[in-house]
Formats: sequence, C-alpha cells, structure tokens
Amino acid sequence: MLTSSNPAEGRYKMAFGAQFPTAQQTDIVAQHNSFRSTLAKGQYKAKSGAVFAAATNMQRMIWNSSLAAASSAYADTCPGLVHSRAEGVGENLYIIWGGKLDGLGKQASNSWADEFSQYGPMNYEFTYQTGHATQMAWADTATVGCGYAFCQRDKSYFVVCRYFKQGNWMGEKAYDQGTTCSKCPSKSSCNNTDGLCG
Repeated sequence: MLTSSNPAEGRYKMAFGAQFPTAQQTDIVAQHNSFRSTLAKGQYKAKSGAVFAAATNMQRMIWNSSLAAASSAYADTCPGLVHSRAEGVGENLYIIWGGKLDGLGKQASNSWADEFSQYGPMNYEFTYQTGHATQMAWADTATVGCGYAFCQRDKSYFVVCRYFKQGNWMGEKAYDQGTTCSKCPSKSSCNNTDGLCG
C-alpha cells in the first residue's frame, strides 16, 4: 500500500480530512479522462489558439483507493501548498478559501487542467507554470487517488491528488505525439471513441 510520509504538523492544523464520496471520485476520474481524451484526439486548444498535438499512448485513468487513503492522510496535516516527500508518486495540490465540498474534486481538476489553456503546451514538458496539467496529462500515469481536508484555522478546503505512475520527469514529454492510440501499451487496446488506451 502506498503511504505518505508523516510530516510535522502544518501551518493550518485543526483539520477534518476525509476521502471523497464515491460520486466525487467518479467526477474526478471523469474530469481527468475527459482532459486526456481531448488531448489524445488532438482537440485541445489553448486560449492563444495553439492546438495541442494528438497522443499515441494516452492511457485511461482509474481510481486508486490506496493513493486516495494516502492523499487523505496528507491533506489532514493541512500543510498549505507544500508538497509531501512521498516517493514514487506524482502529486497535485489545490487550496480554496471558503467554498464547499460539493464539486470540490472537479473544481480542483479543472483548475489544474486550465494551466494548459493559459500557457499552451510549453514543449509538452514539465514546467512550473504547467506542472499540474502535465501530471494530469502524463500518458503513462494510469491511476489517481485524491483526498481532502477542511482546515479550520483559515477556513480553507485543501485537496491532494496522487498519481501512479509518477509523471513530470524533467526533460521528458508528457505524451508521445502522433496518430491517436497508435502506440497503446501492451495488453491494452484503443477506444476509438475517446482515443484512450485501456
């Protein structure tokens, strides 16, 4: 089971952390796969008008309960936007002051994906401007699990999503560019409707 490290108590302690309800888990996975599908089919367009290249090897994501449990445990420390030291997994963080639980996971996912809309493909590599989006779009990443906390001190909701396989390797592309679904991993096949391998 993948677990987070146990960091010291964070700046925003006094939290109520939990895993997302099943409906929000479904929404989070759907948001990730919708984003990945649009990229895979070469249909994603940035605000600048730049159209992203299609992906040959974009895998379909599924929910990972072990990652979700570890994400919830880290969220419960209310560390602010400070990444954990969890090894072997990718990690996206999101914080909103006020707000509500309903739709929180979808809101976080949309915020991360919007980095591509704002900044464009940035050579399809990890950058500090687009790092959340590249982790969401990392073709070899096939599982995601998220948790959240309500941090009492500053009345904020804090979201953690962890990913396996880990993405955002420096100097590597988020996905291979070319004909949609033309290089799906072994033991997977192409869904011609959404352009994802699974």
